[in-house]
Amino acid sequence: MISKKLKKQCMTGMTDGTMPHGWIKALMSICNSKEQKAIRDAEGKLDANKSNILEIIQENDNKIRELEENNERKVLQQEYDNKRAECTKLENAVHTVEHVLNSLQADFDNGIIAIKGEVTAWRDFLPRITRIEAKASSNALKSNEPIFVIVTAVYKGITKTFGVQWTPNSKSKPYDLYKAIGDSAKGSFPVPAGSS
Repeated sequence: MISKKLKKQCMTGMTDGTMPHGWIKALMSICNSKEQKAIRDAEGKLDANKSNILEIIQENDNKIRELEENNERKVLQQEYDNKRAECTKLENAVHTVEHVLNSLQADFDNGIIAIKGEVTAWRDFLPRITRIEAKASSNALKSNEPIFVIVTAVYKGITKTFGVQWTPNSKSKPYDLYKAIGDSAKGSFPVPAGSS
């Protein structure tokens, strides 16, 4: 608020149209008040530090952005680590299954080799039939007449031919014919020592 003294100073000398001397003094006294001085000082400091303040604001904005990015990275890193752990567990399970399958394959291969060896041993032990001929009349099956079967077999490089007589009837089965051939083969070839 302008004091009465300032108003009086402002009013003097206004008759000639120029700015009165009192007016200038009044303005200067207003400009020199404590409040105005504090405002000018603050404005001066702001103007002097304007570039620094903008730099500080920019630095703080950058720090905030960096913190936000780091937080996002941490979340993404955690998600990645979780997925990587799942992948590692899956890889371990696959390797375990693969190992089991390889072991089974090796065991199976060894079993096949052993079976082949046993089959080869049985081939060496049993005669191999190379030819079978059946001689019978056309009514033999109908009238239950005997059928004469001639068998050629090889055992340990020895070839022998022997005959078997078989009479088909309601009680006979193919097994009976096979047993008769086996018994005849066993009697035709020498029996290895220690077998019965």
